[in-house]
Amino acid sequence: YTCPSGYVAKNATTPCPSSGCNDTDCCTGPSCTLPTLLPAGYSYDGHSCQGAVPAASCGGLSCASGFSGFPTVACNASNGTFSLTGCSAKPTCASVSFVCPWNYTATYNATTVCTSSVCKVDDCCTAKTTCASVSFVCPWNYTATYNATTVCASSVCKVDDCCT
Repeated sequence: YTCPSGYVAKNATTPCPSSGCNDTDCCTGPSCTLPTLLPAGYSYDGHSCQGAVPAASCGGLSCASGFSGFPTVACNASNGTFSLTGCSAKPTCASVSFVCPWNYTATYNATTVCTSSVCKVDDCCTAKTTCASVSFVCPWNYTATYNATTVCASSVCKVDDCCT
């Protein structure tokens, strides 16, 4: 049995029989190596893909910090270099012009990366303190004038924020 071009026999000492064998039983795909410098967005554990190996044997890749997805490798020519795909940059709160709800304060800067491929309130904003959220108790000579949406002037509620 002869393997197709670019493929090698799985067991070089025991060739495949001439009948009853197919490419996946007897042959393995072309072998490649990882690029010397991984493209931006990819990380490698340094153990599972050393030297020239078929794509199916190359593991240990992940998306780098600030990137998300599922990294994959492709080996298009024997003794070539793997091409890597599957990781993309996570958005930043600034890149999507995230707008915080009225009861939240924007707490992001130009480099604040969202935790997934979609920015969420918790990635970009901090809840404003409300009289209700801190269960503010007015002094005996004041009357509570707040409701669930009464926002305090700072992160610490004061009598003037919640009472008259």
